Amino acid sequence: MCINIDAFSAKSYNGHFLDFTLKSGFPLFTDYHLLDRELVLLKDSSGIKLGEKKCRLKISSIENLKRTFKELVLAIVEISHMDSMYDIAGAPVIDKDEVRRSLANLHIYSYHLDFSNLKTDLLVQQLIFDLLFDKYLNEAEKMTLAKYSKQISSMLYTDKSQRITAEDAIYRNLKRGVEHNYLMKKLSPQLREDLILLGVAPDKYDQYFNPNAKENSEKKKPKPVWDYFYYNRNMITYRQYRRELKKDGNYSYEQFIKDLNEYNDFAKKLLPADNESPKNFFTMSMDYYVLESYKRIDFICKLITTMPKMKFAEIDREHFLVKRFHPKVSIPYEENGELYFAGKIKYYRSLFLIEEVLHKQLQDNNKLDHIFYADQLLKHHIVRAKAYELFKYHFEYTPPDYSDIKNFILHSYNMLFYHESNELWRIIKDKSWNDLDDETKRQIKMLLQDFIQINKALFWDSPKRKFKAPANE
Repeated sequence: MCINIDAFSAKSYNGHFLDFTLKSGFPLFTDYHLLDRELVLLKDSSGIKLGEKKCRLKISSIENLKRTFKELVLAIVEISHMDSMYDIAGAPVIDKDEVRRSLANLHIYSYHLDFSNLKTDLLVQQLIFDLLFDKYLNEAEKMTLAKYSKQISSMLYTDKSQRITAEDAIYRNLKRGVEHNYLMKKLSPQLREDLILLGVAPDKYDQYFNPNAKENSEKKKPKPVWDYFYYNRNMITYRQYRRELKKDGNYSYEQFIKDLNEYNDFAKKLLPADNESPKNFFTMSMDYYVLESYKRIDFICKLITTMPKMKFAEIDREHFLVKRFHPKVSIPYEENGELYFAGKIKYYRSLFLIEEVLHKQLQDNNKLDHIFYADQLLKHHIVRAKAYELFKYHFEYTPPDYSDIKNFILHSYNMLFYHESNELWRIIKDKSWNDLDDETKRQIKMLLQDFIQINKALFWDSPKRKFKAPANE
């Protein structure tokens, strides 16, 4: 993906380089992970040059993180063009004609994004959690598939014989999952193109997941990699992956209740109790976050129970309530002493707490104001992504221990509370379809229809996923 450097402007803050923006005024997201040199503004403001090795300011406490992110958010707002136009329908784009077409489709003919009403405290909490999630990924234990299978079976069962049986079944099931994933990515030209857009080299992806190589199961991989395969081969999340979550003769209300209760039990095993040790509290909170940010089961349930008057049948993959934030990002890098730019598509995980607050506002107003919600959500996505990337370039988080981290998650981004606040778990807890009274059954029937519609918008059936396996597979 080519980036035109002539379209960029360099912005300063307190006399030093802060970030790049686009001269057009449209939002620019810059991922600096390939650049380890300082960027220096020329005195005559004629451009920018590469300086010495980048010296990132180290921050070790949550309180200092809060102050730093508040300053970054304010700086981003200050350098942003308040009269710029944006594509409210999805990720920011560069083409003004495309913006106008998108706005016209929404019957909006003049739209300006205003950053003045940001929920700054929630944004700061999200950004701190983003850094903690990076820490979790960097520290994730590397293990073989055999060890992962043993670990999951031990979490699920206390009986030794059940654990041994489950361990073997999990191992064989995930081996098949690796094989299926490898073939799907290998044999679908469209999925290979998607990998390239995301900045992933298809050949390296093949090598890492080749089921005929030792990297498949005998070599250690980070636990979140095996989690990905486990969630795509088990529970209701398997139905999501297979695009089989549909209301037809093969999926009864009884099975729906059973699947949700199974998922709830699994999530509760992932999540920490308040008295868990600081490190385990951190790790277990992130284990759940991996699952929820990918599969969004709690999000779907909260949406359909907190906003029952919505016309969920109208929600599709482009709807602002469910569309994931995946803008184009520029990637500066050095080559032979010169500054160049590459680009890719980058996914940013959902804004859990900000979504919750916006849902509450819509619920209190007893109406769904599309323009208000889309505007609020989009501008928080924009500032969050820019502040995250700027922090990663200018600063480094170096926490001395996990106590400070646990205190923050417990009081500011509590994953157990997020899960347990889902009203649906209370309705179906430890119940089967036959245990429910007629009124609850009627309610569950409507919820299932809405659940399937939202799930379909998040995990749509794409021709990209269709492939024909070789005869010898």
